[in-house]
Amino acid sequence: METARKSTSLRSNIFSPITTRNGTRVQPRKPQQLLINENSMRPSNSISYDSQGRIRGSQEDICDCMDTACLGCHFECERCKSKKCGPSCRVNRRYTYETIVIDGTDRCVRNPKLIV
Repeated sequence: METARKSTSLRSNIFSPITTRNGTRVQPRKPQQLLINENSMRPSNSISYDSQGRIRGSQEDICDCMDTACLGCHFECERCKSKKCGPSCRVNRRYTYETIVIDGTDRCVRNPKLIV
């Protein structure tokens, strides 16, 4: 019984996240500070969607599949409960999809309401 206890204690010492294999202590990493300069900040009008998930310029509620007649073909969004959000929520989103390329075909769907 004592040998089993010793082997488990050795095993826990070997794989300890506090010490390395040679026995030296590992220093915890300091959190990196985010450096923001004036050039990297985006203006407030760079948000493509508003707080309700509509396109900011035209105020239209278009699904991420880019079909204007679609009532929502995605799963319900965890954040805003809309069925028109694709993989990420549309509320205050900073980008829009320009095109969707369908694999295996030459079909390319373009965003009909894209403001350039």
